[in-house]
Amino acid sequence: MNDKIRQLPLRKLLALWAMLLLTVVVLFCVFSDSELSMPVKDLLTYTLSITIGAYFASSSYEAVKKKIAECRKEPGQNVGEN
Repeated sequence: MNDKIRQLPLRKLLALWAMLLLTVVVLFCVFSDSELSMPVKDLLTYTLSITIGAYFASSSYEAVKKKIAECRKEPGQNVGEN
């Protein structure tokens, strides 16, 4: 089990953490009939925005990096050639 966790990219763990954090906070508010304070709302907003943005940015970077590596392996298949 520990080996599987070590092999996961950090961005996936951060995205899971953000989802878990949001779920816990929302469930707490729903079942306790309490409202979040403005600083807590801001903290959640910024934390989730940065985590999700970083996840998508790193995924896009890896996809582009993989595509460039594929194009270098196959010289006749470059993007933009007719």
